[in-house]
Amino acid sequence: MLVRATCLSEVREISQMFANYSGSHIEWRWEYLEKSLDKLIPLLGHMKTHLNVEAILKSDEGNIDPAVVKEARGALDTPFFTEFCLLVWSLGHAVYNFTHILEGCICHAYVWTSKGNFKTKAKRMFDLTGYKTCFWKGRMGLWLQVVGLPILEQMIRDSTSDRLQGFLTSMSDARRGAFVHIENAVKCSLIEELTQKLAFHKQSPYNSMGMIWGEFPGGDSAIGKAIAKTNVEEYDELIGNGLGDTVHRVAHRLYAKGSRIRVELQSWIESSIMSLRCFPVCLL
Repeated sequence: MLVRATCLSEVREISQMFANYSGSHIEWRWEYLEKSLDKLIPLLGHMKTHLNVEAILKSDEGNIDPAVVKEARGALDTPFFTEFCLLVWSLGHAVYNFTHILEGCICHAYVWTSKGNFKTKAKRMFDLTGYKTCFWKGRMGLWLQVVGLPILEQMIRDSTSDRLQGFLTSMSDARRGAFVHIENAVKCSLIEELTQKLAFHKQSPYNSMGMIWGEFPGGDSAIGKAIAKTNVEEYDELIGNGLGDTVHRVAHRLYAKGSRIRVELQSWIESSIMSLRCFPVCLL
């Protein structure tokens, strides 16, 4: 309201755009970042043109911290600010689409990633299958570990939008090159951050979910066996070197020699049988 009163009083059409703006920029939902930017980005060009720090600070319309106004003006004057917001939008969209996959299941992804609330999707699922949900819905950590993380990385690298491409097309070669450098740096930093945060998925015992990859729709038992073999060998090496106290308690339960799980697990690794269902103690 303060911006409208002090900076947009003579441009009513633009002022009305700000009057229709509402919402918070902070929310826990994955999809909220892109939704918030969808509202904000169309206003940035007008804000850059019309935001008058001096007029706002002299106004009696309301109280506002001068530092906030100056920071806003500085942000708007930052090179590639609008383009950067579009980049953030595309990254938020990519991450949201990925989490949308994790919230569903691979076998019925076309249902869970379609539009509508949960009740609508559950009804659609029931109409198609006779069930309101799927066993694998909410159990996608296995998929994340074995194949999901590389997919997430590629989705981040490929993320863009028609609006961002429109800005890039209109830029000079030098300006476009400068922004692409920023874009690549941001994407690499995000991938590095996610790789570090999710690295535990590749470590024992957390990666033990991968042993049942063959029972997952479209999974490969050979990959599950390879994960089991690696984990068993790493466990035995640590125990052999007297480092048992550094091993996670779950790893001891899974891989301790002589335990029922280890006996079945070893039999599965060494046999030609691929399905872990033939070794129920391990599977459970």
